[in-house]
Amino acid sequence: MLRAYKRLIDEGFGLPLGEAMALEAQRSKEWAAAQTPEALERRRAAVQERGRRQG
Repeated sequence: MLRAYKRLIDEGFGLPLGEAMALEAQRSKEWAAAQTPEALERRRAAVQERGRRQG
């Protein structure tokens, strides 16, 4: 996700604000549509585990 976000920043930097925001909205929808319940569960579990180790 971080790579995709950095690419979005690079691609949207020179655009007018409205176009850049439309690009961000489009990319967000594409990313969200590509997520599976299994992937979300893996991320949730990783965050919970990290919290246990940090405490």
